[in-house]
Amino acid sequence: MIDDLATFEVDTVENLERNFQDSVNHYIDTCKQLNREAQN
Repeated sequence: MIDDLATFEVDTVENLERNFQDSVNHYIDTCKQLNREAQN
């Protein structure tokens, strides 16, 4: 079961990988702040 959802948007293909990684990092940081384990 998936309880969390991470989203991201890009304006060019070139920004895809960077913006995706930023979104994942933000999710992981938020989980740490909430003392929750990040879902894989």
